[in-house]
Amino acid sequence: MAKWICAVCNIYVYDEEKGDRVTGISANRHPKDFPGFWRCPVCGATKDKMVEISDDEFSKKIKVFEDFRSKKQEKAKEVIVIGADNPEVRRELTQEYGKPLGLGGIGEGASYLNNFKALARVKLKTRLITKHHDPVLETTFFGEQVSMPVFGAPMSGLSYVTTISEEDFAYNMLEGCKLAGTLGFTGNTSKDYDVHPAIVAINKVKGYGVNIFKPQSQDVLLDLLKQSEQGGAVAAGVDIDGAGSINFTLAKKPVFRKTVEELKELKGATDIPFIIKGVMCVEDALAAVEVGADVICVSNHGGRVLDSTPGVADVLHDIIHS
Repeated sequence: MAKWICAVCNIYVYDEEKGDRVTGISANRHPKDFPGFWRCPVCGATKDKMVEISDDEFSKKIKVFEDFRSKKQEKAKEVIVIGADNPEVRRELTQEYGKPLGLGGIGEGASYLNNFKALARVKLKTRLITKHHDPVLETTFFGEQVSMPVFGAPMSGLSYVTTISEEDFAYNMLEGCKLAGTLGFTGNTSKDYDVHPAIVAINKVKGYGVNIFKPQSQDVLLDLLKQSEQGGAVAAGVDIDGAGSINFTLAKKPVFRKTVEELKELKGATDIPFIIKGVMCVEDALAAVEVGADVICVSNHGGRVLDSTPGVADVLHDIIHS
């Protein structure tokens, strides 16, 4: 009988002869016959990501998987406080080296944890003795009326762990936000493409969205900004913290820090609003102002690109008042 490994996490292994009691798979069952809802217990990948391996490789990998599973079981014995997505009390949200990125942060997970701690320090003032009024959440964003100042964050990469294509995910992000009365942002996949998934999506929704691209070479970005403008995008921009992208590095698609002059070139190449995302210090904020950016987005990418950054809420005050 064949042996298999998840090609996404490179940790989970499966022996057809024995099956897998934990995920409910009986013996003598081929991965293609797993139920459609089956997911890798390590990284959540779908069954089509299972690849066949030799007996020798399986004997090596089974030790890695068993070690991973034993550590997970030990953690399960710890008392977990039920609460928000706090990696200090919900250990499953912490990042471990060798574990695929999920909701937790990259590396030691320090950036993700700093985000949580920074937000926890923000307290809301309760004011009740005053004239009553209902809050108004509607606002505008570059002329577009939105139901609330909450946008769909730029994301990509689901095709690595699911059967959802990058084009479908980008489109559904924009269309879903539109149905909610707000705007969606597209992310930038490191996978190869004929037409960029964000461009496909922005064309399908007739421009109702925002495209954010990784800081690739100038010629690539100039072309993507031009295509975004032609598609009628509300705005487009660059997430400068993407210069630390592991996925792009592994895909051999270089990403770069950008100078003020390079960003000015990008800003001047399009008539739609230009966004600089990933600003985390006063110096970069002032440089973005010099560029003439229409939007400065303070963000550390959810703590999933660069390790050991401050929490976003900790740097926001100084940036606003710089």
